[in-house]
Amino acid sequence: MVIIDTLQKMLDIQDMNDYSQTVKGISLLKDIADTLGIAVVVIHHTRRARTGTATTWKAH
Repeated sequence: MVIIDTLQKMLDIQDMNDYSQTVKGISLLKDIADTLGIAVVVIHHTRRARTGTATTWKAH
């Protein structure tokens, strides 16, 4: 098993919201995993919003 923290840094993805960039990176990891017969776990961190913004996460 290989654990990657974080995907964006390892694959130099400029925009995680860009579908084509993300799929290209994930496809590369899938090919490696299939070739070597291993599992790949990818960690993605989301950015925290500043307090008071519309996108602030709240615990309920």
